[in-house]
Amino acid sequence: MTDESGLFELRTVKPAAIRCRRGRLVAPPHVHFSLFGKVWLQRLVTQMYFPGEPLNAQDRILNAVPDAAARDSLIARPIAPTGKPSNALVFEHQIVLRGRAATPEQK
Repeated sequence: MTDESGLFELRTVKPAAIRCRRGRLVAPPHVHFSLFGKVWLQRLVTQMYFPGEPLNAQDRILNAVPDAAARDSLIARPIAPTGKPSNALVFEHQIVLRGRAATPEQK
């Protein structure tokens, strides 16, 4: 659940790139999200990518989004850590469920 202003904080480890069975890297690090709005039928499935990952340029799912601005909205923005540990990697990622600025759906 989000707070009153729609914010939610997630703490996790940064995932690694995905390898195929032969060991070749096939997908950049990313986090899957499945979000529900105020009603059950209002659902968004999407992914968050990390900036600077070489595999972002080759990822078929990310690059299936034709609009460059929409595609860029799927890549998190690094921000300075405000808590502990002070050397944590911290990213900001905004997800919009509906409207003109809605986050692209990815399945």
